Amino acid sequence: MEMEPVIGLEIHAQLNTRTKLFCSCPTEFGAEPNTNICEVCTGQPGALPRMNGLALELAAKAGLALGSRVNERSLFSRKNYFYPDLPNGFQTSQLDPPVCEGGGLEIAADDGTVKRVRLNRIHMEDDAGKCVHDERRGVTLVDLNRAGTPLIEIVTEPDISSSREAVEFLRKLHAILVRLGVTRGRMEEGEFRCDVNVSLKPKGSTVLGVRGEVKNLNSFRFVGQAIDFEIGRQGEIYASGGKVLQETLHFDSQKGETRSLRSKEEAHDYRYFPQPDLPPVYVSPDLVERLRLELPESPEEALGRLLGMGLKDSQARLICERRGALEYFDSACGSSGGALKIAQIMEELFLPWCQREGASPLEAAFTPGLMASLARLAEDGTLGRRKVQELSERLFAEGLDPVEAVREGGLAQISDVDELAELARQVVEAHPAEAAKYRGGQEKILSFMVGKMMKLSGGRAEPRKAGELLKAALGAGGGDWHGRWRQDRRGHSGPGEALARPRRWRGGWAGRRGRKRGRDRAGRGWDVQDHRLHGYPERVRHLRRGTHVLPHDRSPAAQGGRAPGAEGGLWRLDSGRGAGNFRSLLLRAEDLLSSPGREASRPRANRADAAGMCVAGWRRRHMLGGRTPRACRGF
Repeated sequence: MEMEPVIGLEIHAQLNTRTKLFCSCPTEFGAEPNTNICEVCTGQPGALPRMNGLALELAAKAGLALGSRVNERSLFSRKNYFYPDLPNGFQTSQLDPPVCEGGGLEIAADDGTVKRVRLNRIHMEDDAGKCVHDERRGVTLVDLNRAGTPLIEIVTEPDISSSREAVEFLRKLHAILVRLGVTRGRMEEGEFRCDVNVSLKPKGSTVLGVRGEVKNLNSFRFVGQAIDFEIGRQGEIYASGGKVLQETLHFDSQKGETRSLRSKEEAHDYRYFPQPDLPPVYVSPDLVERLRLELPESPEEALGRLLGMGLKDSQARLICERRGALEYFDSACGSSGGALKIAQIMEELFLPWCQREGASPLEAAFTPGLMASLARLAEDGTLGRRKVQELSERLFAEGLDPVEAVREGGLAQISDVDELAELARQVVEAHPAEAAKYRGGQEKILSFMVGKMMKLSGGRAEPRKAGELLKAALGAGGGDWHGRWRQDRRGHSGPGEALARPRRWRGGWAGRRGRKRGRDRAGRGWDVQDHRLHGYPERVRHLRRGTHVLPHDRSPAAQGGRAPGAEGGLWRLDSGRGAGNFRSLLLRAEDLLSSPGREASRPRANRADAAGMCVAGWRRRHMLGGRTPRACRGF
């Protein structure tokens, strides 16, 4: 029998308040054990709780953002169970009615459609303490600092069908709650954690199976792993004819598996009854309306806005999902307007640094205004990419002004053409052998020369201009002319300056070794095999069937760089039946004659009768795949 998973989630989010739910003790994380406690949160006899008003507003705001109905009246109840870190012997929670009911979020289903995951309820409760198990001494210690911390629990309907859908729902919910300021969402500190209910049922059946509940998952990755393992475990039990027990499970992240903690209690096992020490909670319509007006744009709206500004999808999603990143980005853009450069720095440098330091962007010493200054320096070329990377750690950690750091360290990028030209001349003079190799056709040497120029300038030379000026310094025999020639060729204006007749050369165009096949206009097939050429053509021949090219003594090299004819300085190739066969071949010939000793461009055939060029006799048959085409005599 084919089974399908049914998944429901219970999400606990710690509310962003400075004090606990029913007392004035701070909610600070990481304090010394049992220092943030009082008579109320330790359950002393006669101590009475008092409701935190801000916690109620945050719970109602979360409900409004998720499309829930905010109940005007709700009640707190005692949820009775014993555990060492629960000093009262019960948890103060809400059963009926909760503060919010209904609502939902839309996610992408596994089949590509849009699925709405419904919410059952949102209720408030206080958190328990923490047990610390000391295996060395064989004792368990109790820390009550967390006891009484305000939480909301968001309970979904069993509408989720896979681990991927569950993780997507949690990511979306986390982004919304953090954006609202309902929670800071620091999962490593337990501020956003999840219990997962997993069961299997026969495919197409409406009867749900027995579920297992995996408790206290504080990582999106762990949620996905726990669901996948539990689906597999229950599937094996059903396949072997066994019975799945309703139980509470713990996920071992090291082994990637779940193990049983205890049998699962039902609601009646907790013996709920109204908390007599707390009156009913009322949320007025005026408060609901005020909270509705305070709601910021949704994550979907923010994502659309960032994409409309030209940000990449990965950048926009990262900024929307990270706690405080969107507010930081908006503030930085308000100071400068360089949104694309700010987004790039945040994605590559700033947000990874914040994650390593465990800080929100808004908590960092590097303020949005300083980020705007850094983006301006990078955008106007004052700081190169490498210098930004080198400075980033110090800037972010110490909150330094990038302008002052550049001025004091003399780090401004060199963009002055005269200064860069002098550096290029020094590099060429210091490396004559490499310069000769470059002029001989080894273009990769240019990268070496640029590296030497960057070293000579202390990493301050602008790389693009450095490359251009190095080409110029290497002379007309090298890449400088070649770049101008390629630009002239695109404009169909000819070589542009006088060139000496090229000597014989070795090397040249090294294309892929493999056959190129095609057909001419008459439907006849042709093929050319790419090989390395080992000689420069010395003679010009005629193509059969009316195709004519100019003799070699009328080439641009012999005419002082000026080609006759009215085709913008190019040779005229009369169209004929043989011309279509060799469109790619002829363009390679043009490259050879115009750029001896250099790599010819890949063939880009447009129209054979408009590709003025000299075609020479390749007596060696490397280019022709070992045979002479019939359409060419004398080759």
